Amino acid sequence: MHIQQISDEGTENPIIARLSVQTIELLEVFNISLSKQERQQIFSVMFADIQPKLLACSKIANELDGQIKGHQKVVDEKGVQMVGGGAFRLPGIPELRPRAETFLYHAKSVLRDLTKLFAILFDKSFGEARFDLITVTRQRSEPSSRQRRRFGFVFDLLFLRRG
Repeated sequence: MHIQQISDEGTENPIIARLSVQTIELLEVFNISLSKQERQQIFSVMFADIQPKLLACSKIANELDGQIKGHQKVVDEKGVQMVGGGAFRLPGIPELRPRAETFLYHAKSVLRDLTKLFAILFDKSFGEARFDLITVTRQRSEPSSRQRRRFGFVFDLLFLRRG
C-alpha cells in the first residue's frame, strides 16, 4: 500500500466534499441497489474523472476573479489611466484566451464524463458528445422495473402519476 497526495485541496473545498465524501454518503442514504462494482465505478467517475477537471476549472476561475478584482481596485482608487489624445489604458489579463479555453475544455469534459453515470445507473450510453440528445431520447414513460428497484421512492417523486 502506498499513500500519495493528489490534490492541494481538502474536504473544506465543496468540489472535494460533494464528489468524494458525499457521493458515498448519498449512495448509502438512498439505499440504491447497486453492486459493489457499480458503486466503485460511480465513485471512480466522480473522484478520478470529474473532480480533477472541476478543480482545474475552479482554480482558473479563482485566478481570473482575483486578477479582475485587483484591476477593479486599481481603477476604483486611481481612475482610468489616460495616455493622451483622448485614449486611455485598460488593464488586461495575461493569457486570458488560453486560460478561458482550458476552462471550457475541462467543463465540456466534465459533461462528457457525467454521461458515464447514465451508463452505470440507467444502462444508457451516448456514442457521441451530443448532450442535447440526453433530453430528446429520455423516455417520458414509467421507469423500467430494474430502475424502479434501484431507485424506489426517488422515481415516485420524479415520475408523478397523472391522476
